[in-house]
Amino acid sequence: MMMNDTIYILTESNYSDAIGWLEEQLAKMKVPHHEIIMAELLLEENFYSLLEVTDQQPFEATISLHKRFGNVKLRLSAQGKEFNPLLFDETEDDDPDHFSHVDILRSYHQYLRYFHRGNKNIIEIYVHKSETKEIRNTLWGLVFGLLLGVLLKQFVDVEVLKWINHNVLDSLQLIFMKALMLVVTPMIFFSVITGISSMSDITYIKQIGGKLVAYSLLKLSFYIVVGMLIGHLIGVMPQLLKLFKLSGETMSSTLSIRNLIVDIVPGSIMSPFVENHMLQTLFLAFLFGVMLSRPSEHLDWAKKGVEFMSSFTIDVLGVISKCIPLVVMVSMIELMIKTDISILLSYGKLIIFAALGLPLSLLVSSALVALFGHMSPTDYLGKISRFIVLPFSTSNSSVCMPATMKFCIEKLGMEKNFVRFSISMGMQFNMAGTAFYVAIISMMMVHTFGINLSLDFLFSLFVAELFLALTGVGIIAMPTLFGAMGIPTEAIMFFIGVEPLMDMPGTAHSVTENITSSYLVACQEKRISNLNL
Repeated sequence: MMMNDTIYILTESNYSDAIGWLEEQLAKMKVPHHEIIMAELLLEENFYSLLEVTDQQPFEATISLHKRFGNVKLRLSAQGKEFNPLLFDETEDDDPDHFSHVDILRSYHQYLRYFHRGNKNIIEIYVHKSETKEIRNTLWGLVFGLLLGVLLKQFVDVEVLKWINHNVLDSLQLIFMKALMLVVTPMIFFSVITGISSMSDITYIKQIGGKLVAYSLLKLSFYIVVGMLIGHLIGVMPQLLKLFKLSGETMSSTLSIRNLIVDIVPGSIMSPFVENHMLQTLFLAFLFGVMLSRPSEHLDWAKKGVEFMSSFTIDVLGVISKCIPLVVMVSMIELMIKTDISILLSYGKLIIFAALGLPLSLLVSSALVALFGHMSPTDYLGKISRFIVLPFSTSNSSVCMPATMKFCIEKLGMEKNFVRFSISMGMQFNMAGTAFYVAIISMMMVHTFGINLSLDFLFSLFVAELFLALTGVGIIAMPTLFGAMGIPTEAIMFFIGVEPLMDMPGTAHSVTENITSSYLVACQEKRISNLNL
């Protein structure tokens, strides 16, 4: 029953009508189609969760839409005792449908908010966020920084420039780096624990999930190796040496197979966080995650606490990230003051080679489908090429996940229940696009700072890159890796500004790998419902 243009009384019997109303209203608000699909998916998951526990007969809920400053929010509210569907009951994980439900909500936790007020359970779904505005602001910061740096170098006295650089530019960058390092390590720690503890040990998930992870990790390893080779071919960025007052002398690195094995185990529970040691953080997170993944009611409080801290640290990082456009502008000003316009050539090479990961992914995926799938490679390539325009334009694999599921079901013929599990789980293990350009940057920095190459170092770097890729964080998590490589951690400041340009093809690359991994496992497990699509 519709109360007005933006409020609807929702019941189980009129659910289909409500979805039609929701689509119409969101379309009027000019919300993109893939975000409408996301809203429908999250509404369904939360509405039926409330329906299962209600004592109210017949059950009624109110859905309302709110638009402010370009952001669109869907609010679902229902009378009843406090019940938070975003806190998950792990004891039901022997049900594959329940596991899919939990995994979907976890994948979208940053778009969901729950509170209980006035004897009402209220869930807010952030349907549309102005993320493109943040990307646009970052690119504007890049452009303004370059122009302002050129003008300052041209018209301002050298001594004044030195004062500006030391007291203003360096200070702002140092503050940002400290704030970033303060939250990145805890965020990765809690996110990895949450991901691992959500995995069940039931046969269904062991069988399907094991194959999915194996395919994904093999492909992820391949793209890291290719990225490292490309970074090796691009070589030195000599302009960066001027920024750090170096002359290209060889720098020492602590990365080695022995150090990787010995140092991965922390000396104390606090040392990974105090020292911002990424591999120790991941080791601790994997250990705690495995312990929490055991089915036990006594662990529920710990799991809920970890899930809260994961969401909380991600939110804190989001607040800090709002400063990125300013920091990018500051970094580019310093870059132009201390170097010259020729640095843009190195950035251009990096962006072009990073974009090549997407066509490479399409070719490799088509070849794998030809060898192990039930579809001709040309058909697969044609279908997925048309779809990846969406992740390319959004630069966010989570936002387009409902559309990805719909594509897998309708265009590739995969079973719905299988897709709900495989796509949501596979997101964590198929960050190949991000891993690809991170590997390129790492090798460019290795050559720029004159680090000695050896098989020992290269293998250690590969393993570190693989662990880093599983966090899904990307460039923001690289300072700890740079530190282990003997590279100034502040060097990362000069890549944050161009990451949006690499992340567009990178996101499409990662989504392509996720779809391909799911399709190959679906073929093996006979989870294809229609082979004549």
